[in-house]
Amino acid sequence: MSEFSKLHNVDQGVFNTVKGISSVPSINLALITNSNDVKSNLFKETILDLNTIYLNYSDFNLLFFRGYGNSFHINPSAVNNRVLSLTQQTYSTTHDPNIPFYLKDFLIKSYEKTFSTNSLNIPIHTKISLDRDMFLAKSLGSLNGVQIGLSLDECINSLVSNNDIIKSDFDSSAKVIFVISLKYIQTDLQVSAVVNFRYQTEIPGYSNNDIIMTLDLPKSYSNDKKPASNLAEKQFYYEKDDASEISDYKNDEYTELDDRSFSINSVNSGISGTIANSHNVADEETIVTSSNTLDTSMVKEVSEIIKSGDSVVNSVSW
Repeated sequence: MSEFSKLHNVDQGVFNTVKGISSVPSINLALITNSNDVKSNLFKETILDLNTIYLNYSDFNLLFFRGYGNSFHINPSAVNNRVLSLTQQTYSTTHDPNIPFYLKDFLIKSYEKTFSTNSLNIPIHTKISLDRDMFLAKSLGSLNGVQIGLSLDECINSLVSNNDIIKSDFDSSAKVIFVISLKYIQTDLQVSAVVNFRYQTEIPGYSNNDIIMTLDLPKSYSNDKKPASNLAEKQFYYEKDDASEISDYKNDEYTELDDRSFSINSVNSGISGTIANSHNVADEETIVTSSNTLDTSMVKEVSEIIKSGDSVVNSVSW
């Protein structure tokens, strides 16, 4: 079974390519086409993104730029380099992230998709013409056609103008993906295939302009405590010997009383019923009440009754 047959049977998702989600900016560096035939513009285009190739900055410059002007140019001595090859690349689909790429297979699939037919229906003379073209199409640098590209300075200027990268110190470097598009036109099949080669490198002296959005997040729980209620503040503490119970009530429910409200020995601020006493004689200081509810003359009257020896005082009106 041929390589094309295996690829054709396994992968049916060539047009559902998956692009990696990345914040690295990209720029179209160049467009290479094998023909400038006007009628080819009527052909339906199919597009495929190849997996990203990572290059250091010096190799990237050596491959694609020349002269002091750094104009776009594919180095002839690197034509057979793997990163330029049309037969050694890979692409991703929803089924497989690393599928081998072959330009001939992609053109045939494009034909099948465009005309809703099977590759077995391709005429024999068209197959011979396709094989002849593929013999010459080995690399991006071996294609005889039309190409247009940006110089390195033009690329950097475009990236800076779009705020994708910003000027920085020489210890910094900006990650950028440069895209070289190959538009291959097969007139016998009447298809136009666009293959995007993606090269990522780091440009020294610049840095990526990553915009980080700051959200107005709510304060942490420790800084967002509600004031405790009065009841929560009234806690009880116990002495080590558990002999007594002490409360820290802060008398906020009670009104402040003056000296006239209390006697020396005891307090009884709610007397409204019957006062009973034994035959023991008590002086005036044993009866204490609030000045707000007890008249002074009434205190004297009760004291005289107690001194007279009566054992029970009935219906004392307060």
